[in-house]
Amino acid sequence: DSGNATASGSFSYQFQNVGTYYYWTPAVDQSGLIVMRGAINVVAAQPRTLTVKVSSGSFTAQSCAFPFPFNSVTYSACTSTNDTQSWCSPTSTYNRQRLYCTPTGINSFH
Repeated sequence: DSGNATASGSFSYQFQNVGTYYYWTPAVDQSGLIVMRGAINVVAAQPRTLTVKVSSGSFTAQSCAFPFPFNSVTYSACTSTNDTQSWCSPTSTYNRQRLYCTPTGINSFH
């Protein structure tokens, strides 16, 4: 149950498994005549490499490389695993160098 009906809205759900999922809503109008039915085909995510670049004026900082592996886990965003600060790897293969992340970008590196 997603609450009281409104004139407009949205619904989101993150599927955990590949497959075909069917849905059927209860009536979505006050008269009880309109329902929604459908099928959603969830496919496997395609691997991709994302690079985050940080610059200010003519200065370009080192950037995070996503995804990167660390301790048998692949990360696609900054992590605080084994550290007190959020960090990322500047290379797609972790080489013990860390860039520290902030809400607005990369702060420093070690």
